[in-house]
Amino acid sequence: MQKYCEICKLPAHGSHFGAVTCRACAAFFRRAILAKRIRKSCKLNNDCSDFRGIKIPPCKSCRMRKCVQAGMISDKFQIQKLEDNIPQSVEVCLGRPTILLLSKSERTFVDVNYLIKQGLDILNLGSPSPLRPSQSQLEKMTLAISKPSRTSKKLSHLERDHYTQVWESDFLSAAKFLTHFDSFMKLPPGMQMQLLQAIWHILPKILKVVKTANLCHGKWEKQVFHLHEDFYVDLDDTKFDVSWMASCSYEQVRCLLFGEDVSTQIEKGVNAIYKLNLSEIELTFMMSQLCFEYASKRFLGTEIAEVCERFQGILAEDIHEYYTKASRNDNNYAGRLAKILRVNREILRTIRKLRDKTHVARTLDILTVDFSHPEMFIDSGGKMTNPEGPPCEICGQDGQGNHFGVISCRACAAFFSYHCKPCRLKKCRAVGMSTSNFQHDRDALQIAKVSRKRKLPHTVEICLELPHFVLFCPNDSSTVKQVNTYVDMSLLISQAMDIFKYGAEKPLVAKNGLLKLSYAYNFRNRADGVKKLTKVTQKEVTSFWEYHFLTTAKWLTHFDRFERLDQDLKMKILFAVWHIWGRLDKLVATALYRNNNKDAKSSERLFGNGMMMDTDSVLADSRWMSRLPTEQLRYFLDGIRGWDLHHLIDEIRSLDLTETELTFMLAHLCFQYVASRYGGKMSEIMEEFLGELSNDLHDYYTKDRMMIRYSGRLMKLLRINKEILENIRLYRGRAEVAKVFDVFHLDFSHPEMFRDTGFV
Repeated sequence: MQKYCEICKLPAHGSHFGAVTCRACAAFFRRAILAKRIRKSCKLNNDCSDFRGIKIPPCKSCRMRKCVQAGMISDKFQIQKLEDNIPQSVEVCLGRPTILLLSKSERTFVDVNYLIKQGLDILNLGSPSPLRPSQSQLEKMTLAISKPSRTSKKLSHLERDHYTQVWESDFLSAAKFLTHFDSFMKLPPGMQMQLLQAIWHILPKILKVVKTANLCHGKWEKQVFHLHEDFYVDLDDTKFDVSWMASCSYEQVRCLLFGEDVSTQIEKGVNAIYKLNLSEIELTFMMSQLCFEYASKRFLGTEIAEVCERFQGILAEDIHEYYTKASRNDNNYAGRLAKILRVNREILRTIRKLRDKTHVARTLDILTVDFSHPEMFIDSGGKMTNPEGPPCEICGQDGQGNHFGVISCRACAAFFSYHCKPCRLKKCRAVGMSTSNFQHDRDALQIAKVSRKRKLPHTVEICLELPHFVLFCPNDSSTVKQVNTYVDMSLLISQAMDIFKYGAEKPLVAKNGLLKLSYAYNFRNRADGVKKLTKVTQKEVTSFWEYHFLTTAKWLTHFDRFERLDQDLKMKILFAVWHIWGRLDKLVATALYRNNNKDAKSSERLFGNGMMMDTDSVLADSRWMSRLPTEQLRYFLDGIRGWDLHHLIDEIRSLDLTETELTFMLAHLCFQYVASRYGGKMSEIMEEFLGELSNDLHDYYTKDRMMIRYSGRLMKLLRINKEILENIRLYRGRAEVAKVFDVFHLDFSHPEMFRDTGFV
């Protein structure tokens, strides 16, 4: 047999359709015969000789003519290799095997009316926690997922009750989540419920993957998946009971319910989300974007789709503000956002792939469960997809929205948008377009050739994504605390808002604002009824926070200028000054305690709420806040406890402060800190406050105490305040170190309250 193709002269493969040809020419001849369409005439007057396609594409007309001349005939085609057709049996006609035709399936009815009633009640009541108007809608929605994590157990058997428990938890959690979205709460109740029924099973998908990643520490090797707050399953060990919802065993319906490669999908999701290390704001945006993107596709061409598009625009603006605000200052966030949206697209692609399998399960009557509200379970694996939209006006199939002015399916829309290429090329030439006008080599010359194959060297730091000082830090995995302690300040903030709402507890009459604040402080009673602490635990620390936060709020209500501010500014000031106020208050209370008790030890410290401790003998339980023992935490806790400021106690005792002077010190310290922290308009307001209080202090010295030269004493007071502020700035660096090394395992519902406290 000859070695070269009779058509193109390239190496031959064998005899094809009556001639020795290569595979390419044989495939061309088969396509040309089966296409049954008129071929274009040759542009070179049927004189083409090169059919290799190396320099120019081969002419199809001349190539076909040469194939015929070489003896290639269509009689050699093998269109149907099977001689006998499949017999037309009952199973073939109905598309079901005999075992399903002769068996009667028992249906399971699931009534979700009570669950929908609970969801309606949640939507009618609104968000359970008070939301501040100053927060963006994305930040408000973050409060809904900021919950303390609970210890979950592994299930050995997943039964019907567990399925319904997961459905109930996911549905009600989605309803509570949506109540924190102001734009959603403005929708009509019917549209709210329709959206909730569409996205309730989409919303927790990402959250479950995040909890799975935390459960297996980013390495999905144990085949586990977090289904509920109280339990998780092992895909290899857990036995799934599907007898109540399917007529086959779990092994037979697994691919229909969850897909063929469910393990691979979970592993990819866990790895992707663990590498992203999402913040709560980013996680909230990711969940919301996934839900509203899914809803806009499901209700395409309807009013709900337009609403979902508007929701996505609002969330996009909020995430932009989150990335570009002063605390992050991340203007180049496009790469990170693209990774987040890529995960969402993979989830939506998985949902679309599962629709065909669910349709097969419904057609073969494999799923034997019926729902009182089947629209709730579309794309959940229990019901096949129903777009719930009007039919296509062209072909009558299910419509996918408004295309070019009419409701149509995607196939008809694509057909309408198709343009004939030969006619388009003909029109281009008719208007004067010519290949002679091509402009090549317009790019500027490169001085240095850049190699695109260069990569970063594979060092240990790059592989592990950790710097040197973290790699060589000894770490005992047995002492690592995996679950953070969640501190919810919502109730405390609500109490402070009530204090600001109702004002001072009792009316005070004074000549000026400084004296009014002085009467409200009444520091002389702080050293009465002292109780000694021998051990400081979480309960005592949170009681200190509560006392200083609420006492500061009550004290501020006695300042008339402060009372004239709006609620948002009041809360913003309180968030900043409550722990600053507490620092000076503890120093003053300890100084007063030593004045009243001559036998007091230098190691004894008094807190404003009547608690006293001996720093030499007191025990501290820090397990709730850190994985490190108390001895290793001293470097960070000294700034929180203010131990570097204890030498100021003797200075305060030597000054023998009056209540008016102490009140001025407190107000000056707090308002000066607020001005330096926020700046801008807030700084101007604080300057007005300090100006009024300075005038009041001048009147106090010159009129009440008859002190004309008080500048020296005032300098001593302000020197104490200055040292406290310097100490706060000094320990900011230690707080950053603690944050980098994950020293404190604390999650706060309102982290802005604890800025400059050392915990965040």
